[in-house]
Amino acid sequence: MNCSWLNSTQIIKDPNVEDYFIRLDPESSFADYHKKHGDDFAKWYETGRVVIMDQVPIDPNYDLLWKVTYPYGDRGLKKISADAISAPFKNSKDVLSWLFKKDETLGRKYQREVSRVSKILLNAAATLFPRYRLTGGKLSWRFAVTHTEGLHFDVYGGNDPAHILRIFFNIDSFPRIWCLGDRSETVLADYDIDRTWGRNPQAWNKRLSKEHGGDTFGFQPSSSPQHIVLFAPGSMWIAHSQYVSHGPIFGRRMVGMSISVDPKLMLNPELVFSNMPTRLGR
Repeated sequence: MNCSWLNSTQIIKDPNVEDYFIRLDPESSFADYHKKHGDDFAKWYETGRVVIMDQVPIDPNYDLLWKVTYPYGDRGLKKISADAISAPFKNSKDVLSWLFKKDETLGRKYQREVSRVSKILLNAAATLFPRYRLTGGKLSWRFAVTHTEGLHFDVYGGNDPAHILRIFFNIDSFPRIWCLGDRSETVLADYDIDRTWGRNPQAWNKRLSKEHGGDTFGFQPSSSPQHIVLFAPGSMWIAHSQYVSHGPIFGRRMVGMSISVDPKLMLNPELVFSNMPTRLGR
């Protein structure tokens, strides 16, 4: 990381999109972040702000991790859960056994480092959001090259009433580039939502993704107004991906966290995503 511009996230703002970014100065520990900002983290997240922290206090073994790249084009390897990576090598059909079939020693070193950094990341989330009483979470290690996807709102199965916390960490030597568009309630203001929409906000997000940003699953770039963000190496960002439209443009290595939270523990439980139809009076 010799280039100074790589140490700071760059934002190219579109004046036609609301400015919802919160940028924090680097701190020496995640406890210091919370000491300085407290429940603002919960307030920012629950209201759809995008919080950016450069040079976070995590020290991965970059020399080791940068030796690993998942094959491009295989969606089965686009992202692998931390639990799957930690599983014992089994046979040639096992993902990690296949991935490291020529260098099992590297594979085992990668396993240990993924386990170590995953624990640090989960502890960081628990420190930043103590009111959420986090006891675990799902981490996906995304070491495949990612190219342009259309703007979209994340969709999860069913109508899970849980509050979902999403945190991302760029663990690569190059910026991870995203486009970020309007928040869902801003987009919904342009729609006449009738009973044909139903009351499942997951279905709403799927419809909005297709009509607002293009067919997410076809990876069509969006023509909608959007900010362009180059998340610096070693940066972390916290973004409610069900509320904020987003789409990767380019990236090589990232860790994503998805953690379920009891809505009763939110700073404002009425803002839980599953309550969006009621909150909007639908």
